[in-house]
Amino acid sequence: MNGVEILVLGGLIAINEKNSFQSIGEKLKLSASQVYYAVKSLQKRGLVYKDISENINRNPLASIKIKKHNCYEFLIHGLKYVFPMEMGAPAIGVQTLSSELIATKEQILSNTIYVWPYGEGDTSGISIKPIHQNIPLLSLQNQSIHRFFVILDFLRSKNSRDNLLGKEELKRLLKV
Repeated sequence: MNGVEILVLGGLIAINEKNSFQSIGEKLKLSASQVYYAVKSLQKRGLVYKDISENINRNPLASIKIKKHNCYEFLIHGLKYVFPMEMGAPAIGVQTLSSELIATKEQILSNTIYVWPYGEGDTSGISIKPIHQNIPLLSLQNQSIHRFFVILDFLRSKNSRDNLLGKEELKRLLKV
């Protein structure tokens, strides 16, 4: 499992864009071939499947469906082992691990501000290495992508209250 696969999975879930490998690649700042190979790998891992009832004459990506329960199980149990949270020095970047970015209820968990380092970000805080290098830029461009990867950082956190909030929000997002 690599960061590109998680980025593509996030794109399929958060953007819900299935026009073509090229169009989702453009939205995720990846090549069409990277998206294609990531989708194939996600299929092998049982996180997405090809719905053969869909008409795929012109667009094979349209037949790809998310296995929501499998994604939920993998993300809440396996993500923190595959992509452990790596904290660094204070930096300027895009805010993450902030409950106000994802929670539907007012629930502030910490006063500490965390960021994915990014020179064009607008927040300073403790840096956290993102799952993929494109996440900070994409988060500035798309609120759904930002929210999805903030949820994943809650799941990667070593704090059990953070994990609980991440699980609740992922369940709500995936509707499982």
